[in-house]
Amino acid sequence: MIENNQLNSKFLGCIIGGAIGDALGMPVEGIMPIDRTDEYRQVTQFMLPFPGSLAKKNGLRRGYYTDDTQLTILTIESIVEKCCVDFSDIASRFTSAYKEGQLRLLGRTTRNSLKQLSRGVSWKDSGIKDGAGNGPATRVAPVALYSLYASLNELSDYIFYTPIITHADPKAIDGTKVVLYVIRTLIKEPDYFSNKSNEDFLDGLSALCFEDNEIDTMKKRIIKLKEIIGESESIAFSHLQTTGYMLDTVQTALYCFLKHRDDFEKAVLTAVNNSYDSDSIAAITGFMSGAYLGINNIPMRFKVGLENYQYLNEITQKLYKVALQGMENISALLYK
Repeated sequence: MIENNQLNSKFLGCIIGGAIGDALGMPVEGIMPIDRTDEYRQVTQFMLPFPGSLAKKNGLRRGYYTDDTQLTILTIESIVEKCCVDFSDIASRFTSAYKEGQLRLLGRTTRNSLKQLSRGVSWKDSGIKDGAGNGPATRVAPVALYSLYASLNELSDYIFYTPIITHADPKAIDGTKVVLYVIRTLIKEPDYFSNKSNEDFLDGLSALCFEDNEIDTMKKRIIKLKEIIGESESIAFSHLQTTGYMLDTVQTALYCFLKHRDDFEKAVLTAVNNSYDSDSIAAITGFMSGAYLGINNIPMRFKVGLENYQYLNEITQKLYKVALQGMENISALLYK
């Protein structure tokens, strides 16, 4: 088992890394890389929103994150207060934030599901049936961190119930499962990851995915990624789609992380500078890279320029303590 101080660093790296990716990608969200002006073609720091973008119209500022991080924070706050993953409470917090107009740049599927929740629909039925957007994967990190030593039954519940609050499409569930598994592996078994080639790691991921006869699946995307992971970025991105569709997003985030597995800055900026849904893809890339490398390997300029950095640090420390208590309880039962 990894040392507690290393584990704490990985918790912080994961959550804050995701928020940094979100905030770096926010200014150019929804702007194709080819359509960006020279100033925004190679983002290297927090910037003001691109002229005419949704972020600009919503008044976001340099270093601000979007609904991806807001919903992640609400999930953390719920886990910390309840000392468990209480999906009813999480859904209630999402609904309150939506009703109060707090959530920024909501995707269509998430917005429609929150409308359902605000009308009194149960969180088990509020997810949009054909909603295969990336929303659940951008807020699964706290659940992944809390579930490090969960039982198989608990883990199965986390994988299924995390997305269906908003997205009930099987592709959304499968993509969320992949991101949750990657984060847990990078934190629990960093040596396993370090000793695997990218191709071998992707083989293991593909084995987790649903088997079905559909033309486009998460499994097929991971197999395709294995074929292009060794290519240059220009060639790889000619094969990758960078939209908010779950399969596009997870495939691209995995590419950015694995291509630069030892460099947080390069991984996240590759996502920002090559993606249409830049904030979400960079957020998931940041979750993965931060979970693997830890908080100390994230450049200081990104941490100090991030909106609510101190609060993110504080609530992640609380999440770590709650998760650690759960791990100790499990250990006591195992060795009783």
